[in-house]
Amino acid sequence: MAETPTLSLCMIVKNEEAFVGQAISSVLSVVSEIIVVDTGSTDKTIEIAKSLGARVYSQEWSDDFSAARNFSISKAKGDWILVLDADETIAAKDLETLRVSLADPTICWEMTQRHYSNDYRLSDYSPKTGEYPDEEKNYEGYFSSSLVRLFPNKAGVHYKGRVHELAEHSIYCI
Repeated sequence: MAETPTLSLCMIVKNEEAFVGQAISSVLSVVSEIIVVDTGSTDKTIEIAKSLGARVYSQEWSDDFSAARNFSISKAKGDWILVLDADETIAAKDLETLRVSLADPTICWEMTQRHYSNDYRLSDYSPKTGEYPDEEKNYEGYFSSSLVRLFPNKAGVHYKGRVHELAEHSIYCI
């Protein structure tokens, strides 16, 4: 019987006490380790992350999101890396799909994010569907974007871009 792949959650944070607990808790049942890189919090972010089992590292903010992301993934020991921002969650109904996605270590997974809003004027705005009632409850709709957030922990995969950092460019090279 094949061994179950391990999954590392990697996050960068700063003053996210209102969100970090929900983000980490949303994936606790599927991750084997939690890596949090704090870039200068002055609130209870670090305390909350540690209370949920995170290994917290401090890194001075260098005005470069990819530097902090790359530091976080350098600390990961799991077979796979899941990247979340502190204000993001994975819906409970999607966790099994996430587990199944770990079966093939030659594939990187693009994840679709829903950005909930009440501003119907936003580009590609869609009315809420009822598909994710907990996430939609305070909003009338959303717009979506997709980016790679789940990938095998392999040398060469890294983030690029000071702002709006992406790993896609390095994935095409491995």
